[in-house]
Amino acid sequence: LMGFYYDVFAGLVAASSGAVAIALDNIGYGQAFETPKGYFIKKHYQQSVAAFWIKAATMVDAMTGGCTTLERAATLGGYSEGGYSSFAEGLALEELGVRVLSVQAGGAVFDQGTQLVTLENTTHSASIARFVGTFTSLAGATFSSGIPGLANYNMGQDLFSEEWLNTSNYDRDVRQWWTTNQDFPSVFALLPPSTRDFYRPFIWDQIQNAIAIGTADVCFNVTPGENDLLCAAVADNSLETEIVATTFNVTICHSMDDDIVSFQNVPDLSLNPRLTLFSLFGQAVTGPHFVASFLCLLAHMVPYSALYSDESPFSIQPLDSATEAQCAATSAPITPAPVTPAPVTPAPVTPAPVT
Repeated sequence: LMGFYYDVFAGLVAASSGAVAIALDNIGYGQAFETPKGYFIKKHYQQSVAAFWIKAATMVDAMTGGCTTLERAATLGGYSEGGYSSFAEGLALEELGVRVLSVQAGGAVFDQGTQLVTLENTTHSASIARFVGTFTSLAGATFSSGIPGLANYNMGQDLFSEEWLNTSNYDRDVRQWWTTNQDFPSVFALLPPSTRDFYRPFIWDQIQNAIAIGTADVCFNVTPGENDLLCAAVADNSLETEIVATTFNVTICHSMDDDIVSFQNVPDLSLNPRLTLFSLFGQAVTGPHFVASFLCLLAHMVPYSALYSDESPFSIQPLDSATEAQCAATSAPITPAPVTPAPVTPAPVTPAPVT
């Protein structure tokens, strides 16, 4: 949801370094806004990055007559939802045979089940509470039979109560909120007084019990017929296991003061030497979620600087798969044919008679 800053500023930095910058238009946005968005559904992000990568490679090839090809190497970055999606997209590019140089994941939710518990276990100011309600409504739209193919789809195990899934009342159907051209202020006006009102009673009890016993796992207790399929849907889209087993470098930028995405979302960095926590000149990133986003933006710019020479796109050379002869033939200067001026024959001049 903080993608604007990364798409614009980080994209400009990447492009100005000579790299090809790709800002994804994910499913549920743009002309496809009536399609379910797939909030935290990793295959949605992965499908988008695969399609855009292939399109970008095709465009570079076409624009240069086959002389310049897109190097099969990439850096990725994002914040909040974008932190989650950037790592998921890295996994997809790796499957495509692309060498992932690094991923900068800022303020990321790697497991939605953890996020739901930590959100309810944090006291929020009035100004932040509306964003918390908005993020919760997005989770409800996804995990309440909003996305076909999920384990709990139309199986009676939705995250939200039927009151907030009322197809005949737009104001009480969060799924419709996010399949129309909705903006944040409009959603703010539709939110209930408390996020508690959203949930099925069983799920709310699960969240409260998790808080009481000191766990951040909303699925710590799986009950068949109540939450087993819902928990399967959440687990299928969790990245907790993948990130601690990552084969490419991941820099996590996360403030310990984050008031929306708890620091509990940060995995145990000691489990994999490829996982690091971003710091700014040795200082940890601090501040609430939105403030930290601007500092974490710097983490996404680092690969395009001399600080990370081993992960920088600067080392990528053009003409990776095109031969010098091909490029010479494509880009050879055009020598104009010599032009021989036509001979000019002066017209005969007859002198005027003199009287």
